[in-house]
Amino acid sequence: MDYGDGQFVEALRGVFGLEEGVRLIRSNTNLVYDCGEMVLRLTPNEYRGRDEVLRELGWLGYVGRHTED
Repeated sequence: MDYGDGQFVEALRGVFGLEEGVRLIRSNTNLVYDCGEMVLRLTPNEYRGRDEVLRELGWLGYVGRHTED
């Protein structure tokens, strides 16, 4: 599957409500996309479990609440 353009990127745009210009910037264990004002990272289930993802989301939430604009 081509994760850099075409149907996969169009599906990402639809699911996440992203604007034009989504571009794949890294493709190894994670797929990392530049989406303009944000970055989207996708990781297959076999590499990271639910608990690990929840811990990371908690950390990102903490950082977001304690970072000056």
